[in-house]
Amino acid sequence: MKKLAYTIGEMDYKLGTLRAIAQSKAMMQMIEGRPVGLTPSGESATLILFIEWEKGWDKAHEDYMMATFPEMY
Repeated sequence: MKKLAYTIGEMDYKLGTLRAIAQSKAMMQMIEGRPVGLTPSGESATLILFIEWEKGWDKAHEDYMMATFPEMY
């Protein structure tokens, strides 16, 4: 699930989603039904999924910025 959260973060950046996990429909569907603070057995903790989503979003943003403004990198 961590890899999926990372990929969703990348896709959300490309779709123009703000860097706010609550704005991501796919991430909200992924965690729907999870009790606060509890992780279903065998799955990644919700916080870990959020961190992975942010990593994916940030990487997609950095890739875009590097391609758009190569002189700054």
